[in-house]
Amino acid sequence: MSMPTANLSDTPNRKVLYAVELWDALTLTRVTRGVKVAAAGLRNAPIVSLSGRFVWFEENEAWPDHITVTLLPGAPYAPVPPVATLPRPANLEVPHVAERLQSLVLQPDATYPLGDGVTCLRGRLTTDTKLDKPPPVAGARVQLAWSDADEEKWKPDAPPADAGSAALAALPVTTASGDFVAFIPRASAPTSNTAADGTFPARLVFLIGQAPASRLVTPKDFQFVDDAGGAPRQPVVPKGHLPEGRALPQTLIIGLTQLAKL
Repeated sequence: MSMPTANLSDTPNRKVLYAVELWDALTLTRVTRGVKVAAAGLRNAPIVSLSGRFVWFEENEAWPDHITVTLLPGAPYAPVPPVATLPRPANLEVPHVAERLQSLVLQPDATYPLGDGVTCLRGRLTTDTKLDKPPPVAGARVQLAWSDADEEKWKPDAPPADAGSAALAALPVTTASGDFVAFIPRASAPTSNTAADGTFPARLVFLIGQAPASRLVTPKDFQFVDDAGGAPRQPVVPKGHLPEGRALPQTLIIGLTQLAKL
């Protein structure tokens, strides 16, 4: 049995009360599969519109209190905490889309299938890579950034140490085993400083602990791509660089002892 559908355009049907769209942070596409979305304060479940939004219809004077996103088994995204809804409009009879459409971004987890087209990598954060079985570092926020030679700055900006920051909340988090997936959003992908070999200066920033968090960063000569013992690559990726628009072929194992304070 197929689900009912509804449209939410710039002039939505007045019966539409609220809508939520889920975006894949890596591909920037809407997500409708592998998730269950609910609105506290509303009796009915949403339908999925033709445009890929979760839509609720009017229920008298009710207005949702918060949104919950439940990930079904196999969904390659990080858990999403309950999210407060948009403020209730002064007049529910006036159908302004901006007052009723909420966008949420799903961050990839360590199981996310990586592919070319976006600069991304799979990693594991430990205490010390020189140990036989180094303890993992769980709960660390991770940011992958690139160096803009024109503006002489790193993009995105280094995340703040304030644990309550919205920018910090949007970053990937290492799992109990220290695993993570990091990527450079398409909106801030390198537009300069890419070398002739297709690589660019990059760094990983880790925020560890509660506010104020400790900020640690990979040094300029950090070896992201290790060619030792592997198939020859042409060209060899220089230290401190990543291949633009590609996923690293191996999991990057990082120890806290390899990092510097930011």
